[in-house]
Amino acid sequence: MILAPGPVPISIYGDDVWSLAPLIANPSASRVGVDWSKFPDAFREEMRMAAWMMINTALPASVLVGHPAWHSRLGPHGIYDTVRRWQRFAHWLTAQGTSGLGACTAETFTAYAAHLARRPGATRNDGTKELVALNRLWAFDAASAHPAGLVKPPWHRYGVDDYLPATPGPGPGENSREPIAPVTMGPLLIWALRVVDDFADDIVSAQAEMQRLTEQAEQTVGTWESMRRLRSYLDQLVERRAPVPTRWHKGEHQISMTYMAALVGCSPKQINSQSHGRAPSAALSASTRGLPPGKQATRHQIRAVRSSPCLRGRFVSL
Repeated sequence: MILAPGPVPISIYGDDVWSLAPLIANPSASRVGVDWSKFPDAFREEMRMAAWMMINTALPASVLVGHPAWHSRLGPHGIYDTVRRWQRFAHWLTAQGTSGLGACTAETFTAYAAHLARRPGATRNDGTKELVALNRLWAFDAASAHPAGLVKPPWHRYGVDDYLPATPGPGPGENSREPIAPVTMGPLLIWALRVVDDFADDIVSAQAEMQRLTEQAEQTVGTWESMRRLRSYLDQLVERRAPVPTRWHKGEHQISMTYMAALVGCSPKQINSQSHGRAPSAALSASTRGLPPGKQATRHQIRAVRSSPCLRGRFVSL
């Protein structure tokens, strides 16, 4: 049955490449095809017959027993993917010295499953697809007019679990601890909602104030006058023994330059400007490193900042 809209190439059985385009009804979907020249000689015709069966017939009902999730027929892209998995199996068999599908045994299937499980990045999901593809190869070979005599894969009877890679541990997005009991989580969620409801106005106001301070600091142009205000502000910190404004960032307390610039009326770049390889912000950060929020900086610490070259009158034009 041709489903593709418009003219499409139609392959015959003996072609080196089978175009699956006639089976693709979606005009935006990719047009795939099976290239038989890439199959080892010993397996090409045996797998070609099985592929023809898969395209033209459904899986026998007896094969679907115990496998409710399997589809009796695959779409064109499912057919293409399955045949590509057969191709990898054929190349592996060739490397093992196997002369045809009829020479495969249950031990051959077991060895191939172990080979798949050892591949770098092997997952249980992809391993399942590989093994199910071989189930289809066995089923369609057995149902063909000229079967190659491929034996039933052992996992068809016993399931694929024992032939897949070990179950991986929890990934970075998975919880490694037991979930919190509902009797504990319930009150926590209630109080979380209470915090949001009770402090919503303050949260919105704080966000607006932060935006205002940021815009003010970014729009302030550094001048000699703004530098004088900055020096005066630092002098006042020394006299009052007041804490240096800090924020917690990347595991340490750092100077809140945006807040300080907006408060003083200078440019953040003036606080962070460099002179002779020394930045006042570095000295400020050093003076506050390890201090908890609100901890007073010592007179010595602030004077170290106050006496830096940039604050002694050397001004970098911004």
